[in-house]
Amino acid sequence: MWRYLAVGLVTDIEIGKSEIEMSKLNIEQLQERMEENFYYVPQLYNITENDDMYHFTIKDELFHSQLISLLEVIYPFLYGKDDRYYLSSLQKLKGLLPSKWLETARDKSEETFQFDKYGDND
Repeated sequence: MWRYLAVGLVTDIEIGKSEIEMSKLNIEQLQERMEENFYYVPQLYNITENDDMYHFTIKDELFHSQLISLLEVIYPFLYGKDDRYYLSSLQKLKGLLPSKWLETARDKSEETFQFDKYGDND
């Protein structure tokens, strides 16, 4: 029997304004709740809104400057000394423009770097 651990990075969060209004929270209170319950760090995200939604997106400058370093630390921790599972992902990401990284994750072309259904619309 095999067991898997998926480790994720939240790049986007959408929250309906109607849900927030029903909870009688303002945006600052919402962020405090997110910090308490979901390890949300407000300094890492840009917030935009439209008529219906608040949208939190990880800051590009942070994502682009720190992702490779994060993966270089976390992959050996997750996979041990056997780098055959993640080395191709690191090499591919290093060869791409940072603006293409999320597209690569959506394509699911790399075993150790991809979006999965468990992170969508939770």
